[in-house]
Amino acid sequence: MERTEIDHESRHQEIWRALSTVCDPELDEAVTELGFIQEVSIGPDGDVWVRFRLLTFWCSANFTYLMASDMRDAIARLAWTREISMQLIDHFVSAEVSSGSSSGKSFREIFRLKAKEDLEGIRSTFRRKSFQRRQEALLRHLLGRGETIPDLSSMCLAELNQLNLDNGGGAFRTRYIQARTALGFCPHSSVPAFHDVQGRALDPGEFANYLQQLRRVRLNTEVDAEICRGLLAVRSGAKQEGALVQIKGAIARETAAAFEPPEYPVGVRSFKPPEACAATNRECGGL
Repeated sequence: MERTEIDHESRHQEIWRALSTVCDPELDEAVTELGFIQEVSIGPDGDVWVRFRLLTFWCSANFTYLMASDMRDAIARLAWTREISMQLIDHFVSAEVSSGSSSGKSFREIFRLKAKEDLEGIRSTFRRKSFQRRQEALLRHLLGRGETIPDLSSMCLAELNQLNLDNGGGAFRTRYIQARTALGFCPHSSVPAFHDVQGRALDPGEFANYLQQLRRVRLNTEVDAEICRGLLAVRSGAKQEGALVQIKGAIARETAAAFEPPEYPVGVRSFKPPEACAATNRECGGL
């Protein structure tokens, strides 16, 4: 294999790892796991084009812009990248999201009077929900392996990191610590490992009620997630049982707009997402 071939493959994997760190804010799952990425193209000078499609034509504009911006920022952190172009397809604000996120403009700059709130407020809300969901998953796992409520309530970060966990438990711990860090909580090893989303210490006497509160957050999200997965299955070409719906290839356009692939310069290499998306994502270090 020629050096240029190796470089392109290596850079593709780097981009895939970067994209695997970006989550749908509502579902708290990586965009790579959800099958949003349609194509990644890499130019010889480090220019990158990403084509992506979301669950439905009517996905919220603010959620959509949030993901597009986060994907662009994740790729921009790679030292070799230059111009980054994001292309959203099959969406009612495809043009605005594509041009705005590619140019690095803010949500307010693109949507102006239509933008009632800043994306940071939305991002903060979903980071708190992510913290609660991930904390519940880890707490239930630790309780299931025999940890006691008093021990969990008094456990510090160093003790949590020292626990010998299996692969599943280790993934729960990593995801929880990532969510904790995203909210800006102190990373010092001596601070409590578990606290509520405001940073308040957990009361062992109220632990069961607290766990129920976390469960309600998770269940509300899971209902939305199941609806979204059903929509994604139809949109991506899966058969909808009992409805005689079979969609092959590109989804029928909700509008008359046609989205043509960009004309890339000479030397650009394009990569479709791996068939085993989840497996590839894990190999690349995503969760």
